[in-house]
This record gives sequence, C-alpha cells and structure tokens, in this order.
Amino acid sequence: MSAKNILIDFINYLFIILLVLLCFLYFIDPERFQQFTELMRAMVPLAVFSIIFLIKLKFIRVELESKKEEGSTDIVLFLVFFDKVKADLVTFGIPMLIILLKLIITGAVEVVDILAAAISFVGLYVWHRYLFNKVRT
Repeated sequence: MSAKNILIDFINYLFIILLVLLCFLYFIDPERFQQFTELMRAMVPLAVFSIIFLIKLKFIRVELESKKEEGSTDIVLFLVFFDKVKADLVTFGIPMLIILLKLIITGAVEVVDILAAAISFVGLYVWHRYLFNKVRT
C-alpha cells in the first residue's frame, strides 16, 4: 500500500470522525433532538449506499494497484450490438420506472418525481454516450 493510499484512508477516517463529532455537539441540545431523529431517518438510504460505495472503492484501489504492477490498466470488452440495445432499454426504462413506482405507491406523480426521472435520464444518457463513443471499429 502506497503512502498516497494511506493518506487517502486517513483523510476519509478523519472526515468521518469529525463529522460524527460535529453532529454530536450540534444535536446534544435537547431542543434539537427532534431534528436529529428526522435527519437520521432521511440519511439512512444515503448512508447505506455510501458505505457500499466506500467498500467498493477500497476493492477498486486494490485491483488498480495490482493492475499497475502488471503494467496494464486497460480493460477490453467484447460487446455485441444487442448489449447496446440493452443499455438503451436501461437508459430509457429507469426514468419510466421511477415515475411508475411513484404512481403505484402514492397514486399521483408530482413535479419533483418528473424532475428526478429527468435527472436520472440525463445522467444515464450522458454515461451511455460516454461509454459507447469509445467504440473503435
């Protein structure tokens, strides 16, 4: 493990410790405890995915180090055109699924839901274009 990776891990842990400490000091006031419970309820999905992301990031860094030692960090994929069609289905299907799930759960679709679907579509579309514009024939 290089000094750079150790430093990045140290900064990550320091950030987490400082964040927890600041939250503890802020919410120690009994009048703010209700805010604390609301914040914790809102942060649960973000925390779950953040922890999964940090674990995955750690594995990626280990894999990158081994690839650098081998001398090549290239990844070669052999895709067929049907893979591109499946990627298009995901790109256009996820926003529709977001709206459909909201409609099924609450019975109504709001502007915020349409905005979330539009943002997810734009993000997926940009990522799709980025990946498939690297194609060399």
